[in-house]
Amino acid sequence: MLAATRNGGYPYTPPLQLLFGLRESLKMLAEEGLDNVFARHQRLAEGVRKAVSAWGLSLVAKTPELYSNTVSAIYTPAKFDSNDLTQHAFDAYDVSFGVGLGQLQRQGVSDWPSWQSYRCDDVVWSGDIGNGNGRS
Repeated sequence: MLAATRNGGYPYTPPLQLLFGLRESLKMLAEEGLDNVFARHQRLAEGVRKAVSAWGLSLVAKTPELYSNTVSAIYTPAKFDSNDLTQHAFDAYDVSFGVGLGQLQRQGVSDWPSWQSYRCDDVVWSGDIGNGNGRS
């Protein structure tokens, strides 16, 4: 086994589906163009941030320089357990949300990364919320 590895062999079943997925993803990026991809991320992320504000919710990132154009971590209202909220969304609407981790456990959710090609009215929530410094 070691000799085969030294000569370029791979002793396990290669993850072909991941390699094919990577190839297709790179092809899609090249077709759309990176400037267009980054602009789409910014446009969708800004739409999510505006929706969060309109709903009276708070982002975990407190200032624009901390915002991400790939995921938006959002505090749930104080009376809600984010795990119960995400379970309800899944059971009732077949929608997946990510839940708060660490300090933010049961306090927030985060949206699906904006590299997904969704329309603003078809937002799907998922991912993880990372670390924060408590509830606002």
